[in-house]
Amino acid sequence: MISGLHQAQRASRDRWGLFVILVVIVAAAPASANLGGYIDLSGNRTDIDGLRRESFRQEYDLQFNHVLTPYVRFRASARYYKFDQDVDLALSVFQEEFQPQLELIWRHPVFNFTTSAYRRRAKASALTGNITTDSFLAAFKTNDERYPLLGLRYDWQHVFDNISGFEREVHDERLQFTAEYLRTTNDLYYTFNNRINENVVSNVESTRRDHRFRWRHAQNRLADGNLDLNFNYNFSYGEQYDRLLAGDSILERIPIRVGLYALDNSPDLGTLDPVPGLSDGNLTAPTIPPIDIGGATIGRNIGADLSFERPVTALYLYTDRLSGIQPTWRFFVSTDNLNWTPWTLSAPVEFNAALSRYEFAFPQVTTRFVKVVKDGINEILDVLVTEVEVLQLIENVNEQARIGRAHYADGRVGYRLTERLKASVDGSLGYDSGGGPTGDRSNIDYTARGVWDMSGAFTHQLQWSQSFTDLEVGDDQRSDIATYTLLYEPRETISSSMGASARRSFFEGLKDADNRNAFIDISGRLVPRLNLSVGGSLSRLENYLTRLTNDVGTLRGSLDGTVAPWLDLGFGYTYQDYSGEPNVERRIRRTADLSFNWRLSRTIFARGRITRIVDVVSTLRQDYLLSWNMLPRLSVTGQVFFNREDQGRRSERFTGNATYELGSNSMIYFRWNQHDLTQAGGNFTETLQLGFRLGF
Repeated sequence: MISGLHQAQRASRDRWGLFVILVVIVAAAPASANLGGYIDLSGNRTDIDGLRRESFRQEYDLQFNHVLTPYVRFRASARYYKFDQDVDLALSVFQEEFQPQLELIWRHPVFNFTTSAYRRRAKASALTGNITTDSFLAAFKTNDERYPLLGLRYDWQHVFDNISGFEREVHDERLQFTAEYLRTTNDLYYTFNNRINENVVSNVESTRRDHRFRWRHAQNRLADGNLDLNFNYNFSYGEQYDRLLAGDSILERIPIRVGLYALDNSPDLGTLDPVPGLSDGNLTAPTIPPIDIGGATIGRNIGADLSFERPVTALYLYTDRLSGIQPTWRFFVSTDNLNWTPWTLSAPVEFNAALSRYEFAFPQVTTRFVKVVKDGINEILDVLVTEVEVLQLIENVNEQARIGRAHYADGRVGYRLTERLKASVDGSLGYDSGGGPTGDRSNIDYTARGVWDMSGAFTHQLQWSQSFTDLEVGDDQRSDIATYTLLYEPRETISSSMGASARRSFFEGLKDADNRNAFIDISGRLVPRLNLSVGGSLSRLENYLTRLTNDVGTLRGSLDGTVAPWLDLGFGYTYQDYSGEPNVERRIRRTADLSFNWRLSRTIFARGRITRIVDVVSTLRQDYLLSWNMLPRLSVTGQVFFNREDQGRRSERFTGNATYELGSNSMIYFRWNQHDLTQAGGNFTETLQLGFRLGF
């Protein structure tokens, strides 16, 4: 009863605080250039198989900037976001966020000093109480490069639930010191980090201290401009002490080589593209390009490359705001980022509101590539992915201390023998005694390259590389790679390349796998506005340990150009043949697409694409868009998408948008979306949105 009264009082204070903010905006914005921000209001009506959901979205952002002195600037901001959704007039879903922030910036010619603090309070229908995040930052750094550059930074963050804070409480504190000494040919860097983290959600209390030192040496254009020398040395020393607050097992994060993403409704076959923002350690900033998993978005394939095969037990997917619990998810694993195998989840997917992430748990599997695929409808619109984490289970641990030392050195020597012949050698040495599941680890690799510009048209490139990995626990690894490429450019409008590569890998001295491939690509401009590109590749992967062989052959071609001042056309065709031994069923995929850009007038534009995929399940996709700037301030856009499969499954999507600009940063907008998945085992969804945005 008392907690309910407190919540009501707090909600009342929030409404009055919001009212005050709006009054300040209206009264002060026209008269002060220091104020800025926006108001975005929109109403939504969604029908899902006859079940109506009405929602109202509010977002207010106010920013104040003031120059206190020529060197000192003060900033203050407040952001309020609320999303309410009703189902047949019964309250179903709501989400609310409020975040005030203060910042002081001192930019002196000799140093920079910044301090900031913010509080973010989030509420949602699935939560009991509020999730509150308090954060503080103070950073100092010198600017005069005549002397060593020194920096000091302190971060503090506390996440808690005001009702049951002990169940969702996270404390994080970090102190960092940096020193840099920059000179023409030599740069020296030193960094010290001390971090204390108490995470009741994951039942772990950790203390970690890190020292990192780096030396970079570079000398270019030596020996009459023919010789380049580069060298880097890195040393790191780290201590980490973990104590379990409950239980005797811990989920340990696995280093990710790179995050991966693709939009693909056939997730069993196809590669994912690298997205560095998925693994950059920033849990709050959305990736670029953005990955939206809100609303009726489907076919989002989000994963990670773990560098080599290793046991994994869980995956975390972070979002920029609280997300819904209704989306359905599938989990896949792969050894080559091409063929994906579904893997059963061991528990229902949960959204952890305290840490703003989806948590996927599954039986342990040894793999290199992992991904989750989002299906179904998210009751929250506009949810962006910020980070992906992959974890492994460490059992029978109550307290543990780990001390790690790592040395890494790399260098490169490049020499121009003649005007047409260049050679280079680079290599690296590494040693890591950081413990973990593989114990001590050492790496040695080198690469030798040669480039021969035989004539103005022919260029030969030859490369040989070897890498050795020695593991204290696990199989030692070795890899040999040879690559040859021939570039042929007879004229500026025509270019071609062909080549071959062979890679052989070893585990514990035994031959593990051979990967051989060859390719050819030719592209050129046939006439001033017509481009042609053709190519093909063959590859064979032989795994001697599993006794499996996979063959992949690809032929591709495309023709595109401007056939008239008002019309662009494009045509592409791809043939892919997958086969293997033993007992690997041959699979052939043919893809043809026709696209156009049609400029009907100065104010009307249309584009379209028709794609035919012939595979195990053949598909015909059609996507058309029409855009019309009816008036200088009024624009409308319509789009239709059809997806037909030979087995009878089909989906349709119709969208319409209209925008009327009231000023440079203000507009009224209308959006309509109809998504029919009933013939594909899904829902029929229709959404109407009317919104208003005022910027100042």
